[in-house]
Amino acid sequence: MDYGPGEQPGQIVYLKSSLSGREPHDVLAYRAEHPQFPHEPTRDQFFDERQFESYRALGYFIASQLFDANATDVPDIAAWFEARRHEARRTSSVEAGAPGSSR
Repeated sequence: MDYGPGEQPGQIVYLKSSLSGREPHDVLAYRAEHPQFPHEPTRDQFFDERQFESYRALGYFIASQLFDANATDVPDIAAWFEARRHEARRTSSVEAGAPGSSR
């Protein structure tokens, strides 16, 4: 992202909620009872405590997996972003069953 003359360029991190099956038990239990989770319709803006906590816990889990596990393996933020792009490309090709993937 370009903030203008004389400013440092920026990066945006967009995290989409998804489930891998490795989430905390309470998040997976909520999913078992609510099959649309984590993509429930937003027309009902009045989350009960359990629904709110499930989304919060899922977001925390996703962010901690992304940031905590890799916090010490790169020297600077630019290298961190490049490492995440590399991981995303590798994961996408494996999930798609691309030639040369380990699937």
